[in-house]
Amino acid sequence: MTWNYRILIYTGDVNGGSSDQYRLHEVYYDSDGTPQGWTADPADFGGETVHEVISALRHAIDDALTLPPLRIDGNDLVKMANPDGPDFAG
Repeated sequence: MTWNYRILIYTGDVNGGSSDQYRLHEVYYDSDGTPQGWTADPADFGGETVHEVISALRHAIDDALTLPPLRIDGNDLVKMANPDGPDFAG
């Protein structure tokens, strides 16, 4: 199973709000490259050295700039956001 960092767009009522919320998560894929799941909590960047933290942040930024966001409703993947639309600035 492979993984990368992706921005997830949570649709609608998140934490009592009415607008979409954007969060960075680790997303996991099956052998066909279809998203199968993501971490319950947004990504947390830590390490044993400053270099490890910066390296992880760079990896996440590269993925976030390269891959279109995924739109989530509750616990369900609704669709991949349009890479040419307002959800994606990469």
